[in-house]
Amino acid sequence: MYIIWIQTSIRTPEIPVELSDKDTNFNTDEGVQKNESSITYTFEASTIISSIIENSTVATSTTLPQISSPLTTSVPVSTISPTYSTIMHEPITTLFSSQSTEAEIMIHEEEPNDDEIMDLVEGIEHKQFERLALHSKSFDYEIHKFRNGTKERHELFVEQVTKVKEFVDLNVVEFKSELSKEVQKMEQNYTLLHSKVDVIVTAITKLVEFNTEYSNKLEAKSKKGFSGVSKDGRIFIQYQGVYFEI
Repeated sequence: MYIIWIQTSIRTPEIPVELSDKDTNFNTDEGVQKNESSITYTFEASTIISSIIENSTVATSTTLPQISSPLTTSVPVSTISPTYSTIMHEPITTLFSSQSTEAEIMIHEEEPNDDEIMDLVEGIEHKQFERLALHSKSFDYEIHKFRNGTKERHELFVEQVTKVKEFVDLNVVEFKSELSKEVQKMEQNYTLLHSKVDVIVTAITKLVEFNTEYSNKLEAKSKKGFSGVSKDGRIFIQYQGVYFEI
């Protein structure tokens, strides 16, 4: 809790004051003398206008109306002990300023009591609790945001992996189909080649048999003697027939 003390000094022009106390004593070089006459001299009077407010914002300057005429005051003084040599027009604390005033703001802090201390502690704890709650909400928000981002990335990753898997499966199916076709072609070519090889083997076997038979007949004829060309012509024709079958 803060109290704002506003003190304003207001100065006026010189004010003549009449001192009319017969019992006034004056200190001189010869000692204390009693003066029975009155002395009139002027001095500057001042007053202090103060107020207490609880607001932290106050006006720091104000303007007072012009004083139309000086004030004359008679002040009864019981005892005054100045020397004659020191009597002069000394300004005392200012009362009125000629046209404007200047506010001096002083902030005084009262010493808090137990209730105020407890209220202050409770306020600090409440603010700390609110701060922790705000941090907790912010942390939960960041965690939730991170979780949503991770979930979206995971779903995107799964989607991409699924697309790649589907693409690979399709390519594997196409590759298997093409490979199966190629294998079938290879099997057909092998079967055709095997059949041709069988034909060649059969022709070679017949040729060898015919050659063996022919050799045996030639050997038999050489033993008995060879006569006539027509027999050889028939053998050559038979040989051509075997060759064209191959």
